[in-house]
Amino acid sequence: MKFKIETIKHKNQTFNANSTISEFTNSQCTLCPQRNHCPLITNNVEDHKITKRKPKISTISKSKMIFTENAEWDEVHMIIAGGVVTSMSSIDGEEQNTGIHLPGELIGFMNVDNQHINTATTIMKTKVCSIPSKLYNNLANESRTFRHRSMKRASNSIIETKLFTNIIKYSSAAERINSLMNFINNKHQRLNNTATKRLPNKVLSNIVGIAPETFSRKLKLLQKQNRPN
Repeated sequence: MKFKIETIKHKNQTFNANSTISEFTNSQCTLCPQRNHCPLITNNVEDHKITKRKPKISTISKSKMIFTENAEWDEVHMIIAGGVVTSMSSIDGEEQNTGIHLPGELIGFMNVDNQHINTATTIMKTKVCSIPSKLYNNLANESRTFRHRSMKRASNSIIETKLFTNIIKYSSAAERINSLMNFINNKHQRLNNTATKRLPNKVLSNIVGIAPETFSRKLKLLQKQNRPN
């Protein structure tokens, strides 16, 4: 991606890494539109004591990095609104996009030697709720259910990365666009994000390496072909 990149600095450090679920969850969390996807809120929300502790929520401008590859793994982020693209350095040193992430998805939860395995960059104005990595680890150690969900989340992430990188390998622009739109639509359905703002064609074309004009023209043609008679 050829975005102008700046690294963000979070404000309002309100979480203690040693906090428990009951300390972390509060009334703002229960009103969050992505509460059903939050790893800190299980199906037993009523068992969690609501406190005055405020979640660490940041609103980030377009084209800014939330975290970078090989940086210290200090936080995990839930996307509340907006969109993020992740990328990794290839063997030859070039940056390769590895996924698109939408509201309701957790990013930055995988690490190697306490370092992020990829870079996350906003593709539009984005709001995230940040969770200290130490808290995330503590919960995984203390809760078998949380640990199981974390492992499943990591497995799904690896599968999605492979699917996404295969999309970019298509030589045909039409194949790339069709596969990308199916990938995003399936993600919307899985996350039940029917009200999520549609990603702009200019952003999507940049992600898959197609000129915006070509992307829009090919997409309209594909939509026309797929329209029921």
